[in-house]
Amino acid sequence: MTTLIISATAVDGGARALAPGARVVRPTTPDSVPVEALAPALAEWVVGVLSDDDASSPSRIILPGRPAERALAGAIAARLAAPVFTSVTAMDGAEITVARYGGLVNETFRVDGTAVVVVDEGEETDGEAEGLELAADGAEIVSTDAGGSGEGNLREAQRVVVAGRGFTAKEDLSLARDLAAALDAEVGGTRPLAEGLGWLPKSAYVGISAHTIAPDLYLGVGVSGALHHLNGVDARVAAAIVDDEEAPIVEASDYVIVGNLYEVVPALIEELGKR
Repeated sequence: MTTLIISATAVDGGARALAPGARVVRPTTPDSVPVEALAPALAEWVVGVLSDDDASSPSRIILPGRPAERALAGAIAARLAAPVFTSVTAMDGAEITVARYGGLVNETFRVDGTAVVVVDEGEETDGEAEGLELAADGAEIVSTDAGGSGEGNLREAQRVVVAGRGFTAKEDLSLARDLAAALDAEVGGTRPLAEGLGWLPKSAYVGISAHTIAPDLYLGVGVSGALHHLNGVDARVAAAIVDDEEAPIVEASDYVIVGNLYEVVPALIEELGKR
């Protein structure tokens, strides 16, 4: 079996853990060229590698689940007419296991041909990787601007304050941001706020179909605790500010304040300021 790991950065621990001993290549581009611009050339390079190896058993092309590598995965899969599997947790011979619904269900597929596999990024590693220089025509970075949402990397955050539908107006989310600032935390949101109402960017959406997080502290504010949201959170300590003591998030939390968030949050910010 030919197994390739293709990662544009050294943050490839997930791929290396899935396939120890695989050949690791790191495509590079000039600073002015996005990695995605390598897609056509990289797909042809992969075809050449598989042709040279003349592998009779299934081949696996593994990439971390970052936006750039997802674009590369799509191009490679299209060129090879191969299926793409995401959220892959295990491979064993021709079998590929995929986590569904935030890990509630695992599905195992038998794939006798070549497959493109997308996995979680994992940790940064210092393992060896082959540099790969390819022609990248047709795209250039002309500017880089901050998104302006104020949201950081939720996956890496040690503390996250998540706003829910208990907020009655978009401007009131300043309370969640002030609380996050007092806790040195990032701000996230539930699906209704990020996708339904658009009060927060989609990059802030926490849930099994968006960002799954594992912070030291999760604090839900005005969050009822829908299943698809709670299954996207694996916090060391979970807390909630909610006005319904029967809400699902109450049972899922280590600490709960039952009360009106418009009264509780300002008092909590004031108390944190004293400390």
